[in-house]
Amino acid sequence: MGLGGLLKSSRDKDIRRVLKVTLTITALSILIVEPRSSAMLDYQLWMIFIWTSTAVLIDFAEHYHFSGPTSTLTFNVIAFILLCIGRLSITVLTFFRSSFLGPVVGLLIFHHNDVWIYGLLIAGVFLGIETIVLHSILGKPIMLTPSPPYSKYLGKGKICLLKLYHSALSRPSLTGFIFGFIVRILPEIYWWPWHIGWDTVEYLAHLRDFTSDLNLFRPYYWMGGLRNIPPLMDVFLTPFAVVVDDWVLMKLYSPVCYGLFISAITYMSSKILEIRGKYLLILIISSTFFILNLRISWDYHRQLLGSVFMILAISSMEVNSYSTSIKRQLLPISLLILSSMSHEVTAYLSAALSISAVAYSLVREKSYKKALTYTAPTIISMILLIFYAGGVTWRSSFFGALPAGLTSYGVESTAQCISYLVAGFGPVIPLALISVRHTGIWYKLALLILLIAGTSPLIAPMTAVVTWYRFMIGVAPLITPLAVKGAEKLGTYSLLLYLVFLVTPGFFFYTPEAGHASILVSAIREFPSALTPSPAVRAALEDLNNLTTVVKDLDPDITIVSEAPWARWIHLSLRNPTPERLVWMWREITLRDIIDYMNATKQTSIYVVTWRGKQTLVKEAENLNYQDDKLIDSLQIELVRDGIYKIYKASIINTSLFGNRM
Repeated sequence: MGLGGLLKSSRDKDIRRVLKVTLTITALSILIVEPRSSAMLDYQLWMIFIWTSTAVLIDFAEHYHFSGPTSTLTFNVIAFILLCIGRLSITVLTFFRSSFLGPVVGLLIFHHNDVWIYGLLIAGVFLGIETIVLHSILGKPIMLTPSPPYSKYLGKGKICLLKLYHSALSRPSLTGFIFGFIVRILPEIYWWPWHIGWDTVEYLAHLRDFTSDLNLFRPYYWMGGLRNIPPLMDVFLTPFAVVVDDWVLMKLYSPVCYGLFISAITYMSSKILEIRGKYLLILIISSTFFILNLRISWDYHRQLLGSVFMILAISSMEVNSYSTSIKRQLLPISLLILSSMSHEVTAYLSAALSISAVAYSLVREKSYKKALTYTAPTIISMILLIFYAGGVTWRSSFFGALPAGLTSYGVESTAQCISYLVAGFGPVIPLALISVRHTGIWYKLALLILLIAGTSPLIAPMTAVVTWYRFMIGVAPLITPLAVKGAEKLGTYSLLLYLVFLVTPGFFFYTPEAGHASILVSAIREFPSALTPSPAVRAALEDLNNLTTVVKDLDPDITIVSEAPWARWIHLSLRNPTPERLVWMWREITLRDIIDYMNATKQTSIYVVTWRGKQTLVKEAENLNYQDDKLIDSLQIELVRDGIYKIYKASIINTSLFGNRM
């Protein structure tokens, strides 16, 4: 029989007294033992906290039906609060000081200024023990003045919690937005003022480019080249960028969009899958902490926005598209168009769903008017896909040419695809397969389209969809609700265990700096170890920010060649640069790279941005064969900016050697 059952079923006061005394004596015995290490001390503090808190709660449970706030039972309440504040504060401080790397039990990082926190814990121990002894001797608490018993206040608290619970269920989409927003904004606050993600800095630089030269249909500089970029995110953010600092705006964008993302998932789950009650709250929690959803919010910002409209479009099609009413098709059509304007992945899905809707209307429903209405999102999505791809076909080393959006992958992508399915979707696939029958045509079709594109390297690697992993992760917001729907058949305890199992990887990914999920996510393509900025070192981020101010003073006629991780920050200071002005190097820059680039472009001077020291570059020069490369004799390297990330000016003095390497 458990402790709760003992308290409820047994009326023997002597048993409860013996239990309380045993716990308090045990706590005091542990307290006087001298620890041999900080780890042992932490174990002692945990045991003291657990034993004393249990004794205090037993004593409170024995008397709260008859005693109120003006009795000595209040000392139990105060003691329990002191115990919780003291123990939890010690744990939280240790977490922060260890950069969240430490375990919950067994690690203690103590500072002399923390004495008062330990004092709270010890004060709670002695206050609780003294109160228990007093009540054991007298048989009941001392009433100072008449007052309602604690049971009455706890009853009111229970009623308030039930009202809050039912209020959350009555507005599930709003609850989903609030929960998603709060969860996602906390890392932004913790890392203030730095942006979470790798691409996010480039998004900010692009937003500055766009606001300085508004044009929806021109290519913009993106990661070293010119690219036709899906316009909807720019359209949404530009009005706010006029009145709000764009740096702060990008900090707020992810939490707001993630809140909308969870809200859309909640709406779809309640409307289409008919998930209700506690399962809807479990859906909100599991979707928010599902590791693949969190990864989308890390720096797939356009895809995050597109996923919001994609989910709403699928939901709207399930609700409206089975009707022959033309007016009821306007909402899904609009959402399909917005989805196609947000990102390439969601544009691909919008095009596929629109074509399918045309075919369904013609073949199954024989409705030509309805088919005609869905030609609008079909045409727009196809035009946008061609615009994003920069043409109808791409060159291929194997086939000469392939339809735009297809490419050839090696054998390693097949292994990556399998590991993505297992490591990323392993916790949700079994239950999702059980409940997929509860979905409609468009839900199933969206899943099928994304899965075919996402597993294309597994099926046909020579003609696979480019960036297949972006399609694979697009399945995440659709498959999580299916897993929760399938979990409705589980018992309460099994359901809670499954929830813990489902969110644990995402929770560790969410924990700042720790990287506890790093081994798991190493099996998933293009996946960070934690929801942090990149790099996740404040000193490095500060140095990169200072680097952007120096870039403004560089000669605008000289090319900047930078390693890719730092090129994003340089882009912050350059408006609409050309690919020749800012060159991204997707590897560590070597002296050979500098010489080869200057010789190929016939440039007498370039700026080089790297973390490597000048001595390292000079040592590389000593290892080069001077007879094979005479340009090295004419190369001068000047340190323009020192720091963690350095700017060098590389110059060729004897330009007659260009193109005449021996």
